[in-house]
Amino acid sequence: MIRFPSLTSDQHAYEFDSAHDWEVRRPAVSCACRMFDTLGDGMCAHSPAWPIPREKFVDYCYSLADYLVKNPQKYADCGMIKYEFMPDCYDERIAFAASIVYKDTSDKGKRQYYSLSEKKLSTADKLRYDKRFEEVPPWADGTPEAVYRLLWMECYSPLQNLGIAKRVDNWFHQHRDGYDSSDTYGKIGWGIEDCNERWEVQRAFHVVQGVIEALDTLRDTPRFIESYLYNWRNEQQRKAANSVPAEGVTQD
Repeated sequence: MIRFPSLTSDQHAYEFDSAHDWEVRRPAVSCACRMFDTLGDGMCAHSPAWPIPREKFVDYCYSLADYLVKNPQKYADCGMIKYEFMPDCYDERIAFAASIVYKDTSDKGKRQYYSLSEKKLSTADKLRYDKRFEEVPPWADGTPEAVYRLLWMECYSPLQNLGIAKRVDNWFHQHRDGYDSSDTYGKIGWGIEDCNERWEVQRAFHVVQGVIEALDTLRDTPRFIESYLYNWRNEQQRKAANSVPAEGVTQD
């Protein structure tokens, strides 16, 4: 758990605590992203912590980013931050979800089934009883909104599903010519219609993700340097060994 001050108020502060993941079944953002009253008394808690409401999300993100930049060592103490803000959703999975398009085959007495885990589409009737497969819904049309609905995870927090919406939006930018969403993953993931509100949420979310990526790189840099020097020394030794004349051979 980490606790950090709000950038805009001395009446409350924030914390990230993954131990509360399942405290509330339907949190507005995430049970791990929390706030507590300080009543102007520094970081002293004057109330129990509770999950932040949606309207505090932007300030929470900027406050968290500011705290991690100033205290990078705290990131290692709370590795679940990355899991919450940057859930896994690989391009191959998104590409498969984008290929799932409903076709009315009722006239042939067939239904369409798909499996995200197996990355398979089929009309085989036996798959009706295979728990790995689900029936293709009528709204599956290959659009970003439909792909997000297919990838949406009930067990994820709204914050994690926002991360999936961003990955979907990025994938369409990279793989669909002419796709211009103006970064609407806030609308896809959280249903934010107002463009100004959506921009504020997305920018704050992006800032935290950027800090996480930077801290990951900073953490891994010593290992990369060590690997580079190890390979360089081995190369120098190889060159030195090749430059030594073989026994009994003289050089002019």
